[in-house]
Amino acid sequence: MPRVARGSNLAFRVDFPPQIHRVRIFCGGQADVEDEQVEKLIREEYDIKRSDVIRRHGIKPERAIMEVLDRKLYATVENRIKELGEKSFQTSDLRWNGGYWDQRSEKLTSVDVDDTTKRGWRVEYVPPATELLASGLVAAIAGYLDSSGECGSDFRVTLHRTLVIGTDAWLQQLTEYMGSSKREGRKGRTFPIDHGTIGLAAVKRRIARTRVKLPTEEDANYRSGSQDDMQALRLDTYAQRMNQEVRSVIAVPMLDGKREYPIAVLFADSTEPDVFTGDRIRTIVKICQTFCSQLKYIGAGKLWNFQVTVKLNRELSPQQLKVIETLEEPKPPFAEDVKYLNVEFTDFIVAEKASEGV
Repeated sequence: MPRVARGSNLAFRVDFPPQIHRVRIFCGGQADVEDEQVEKLIREEYDIKRSDVIRRHGIKPERAIMEVLDRKLYATVENRIKELGEKSFQTSDLRWNGGYWDQRSEKLTSVDVDDTTKRGWRVEYVPPATELLASGLVAAIAGYLDSSGECGSDFRVTLHRTLVIGTDAWLQQLTEYMGSSKREGRKGRTFPIDHGTIGLAAVKRRIARTRVKLPTEEDANYRSGSQDDMQALRLDTYAQRMNQEVRSVIAVPMLDGKREYPIAVLFADSTEPDVFTGDRIRTIVKICQTFCSQLKYIGAGKLWNFQVTVKLNRELSPQQLKVIETLEEPKPPFAEDVKYLNVEFTDFIVAEKASEGV
C-alpha cells in the first residue's frame, strides 16, 4: 500500500475494513460514523478537534440544518421545517440555464451589461483535460491560417463544445482565442446553441461562413450586411457584438457518428475579406476530421461518452441572411463512437515509494 501524508485529501468510493477506516481518518479522509459516542472516541484517539469534523447527512437535510442553527432558533422553527418536509414544493429539474450563476443582473448591480462585461461572463467549468485536448486542435488551425499569409494581423480561432445543462444544450468556449488578434473572449463562456454563426452551423449541421464579397460590392454595404446578420442570429444577446472591422467568419460543426447533432463547433474570424475560400475550408475540415477520428481512441473512463439529447431550433433559416451562408459542401467532420466531448482526469495519482532504508 503506498504511503500517504497526514492531511492528504483522499476520497474512496468503496467499502473498507476497520483498519483502512483508521487510515482514512488519520489522513484527513472520511468515515461512516452514526454514533456520536463512537465519533468522540475517534476524535480523542487521533486528536481531532470537533470543529474540524464535517458531517454529511446524505438524504437527511434536516440533520444538517439542525447542526448549523442556533439551538433556540431551531426549536422555534423545528415544527415548520417538519411541515415543509412532508410536502415538497421543489422540483428536481434544473431551473437555471448555462452560465446563469455567472450572469450579472443590471437590476441588481446597476451596471450596464456592455461588451466588456460579455467578454468574460456566463462562464461554466471547463475540465482541464478537455481544454488541453481542444487546445491542440485550435493551435493547429491557428498555425495553418497564419502560415497561409492571408489572414492579416487580426485573426482568431477557438473551439466550442456542446454542453448539456438540465434539458437544454449550450455551446461552451473551450479555449482562449488563438491567433494574432488582441480581441478577447474568456474561455468557459456559454451561448445558446442557436445563437450567432456557431449556432447557425450547429443547428443546420453545415459549415457556415461569410460569403465571397462581390467585385462591385461596397465595403460599407458588406459590413452593414454582416452586422445585420449578427442581429438576426441574436449574437449580442449573451455575447459581445461583432467587431466592425471583421470581414471573414467561419463556423465548422463537428457531428456525432450518426450526424444527428454537433458535439463541437470550430470558430474563426479575421479582419481580412474572403479568407475562408473553398480550398482553405477543405483543409480546415481535413484537420478537424483527423481530430474527430482520434477521439474514439481516448481510454474508456476518461471520455465521458454518454448519450445526450440536443434540441435544435429547426426554424432558424439562413435564407434571410445577407452575408452569412451555409455550405452544402464540404460535409462537416464527424466523430465515430463519440457522443459528448467531456474529458476528465479520473485516475488516482500514485505516490512514489520511499527509497529502501528510509
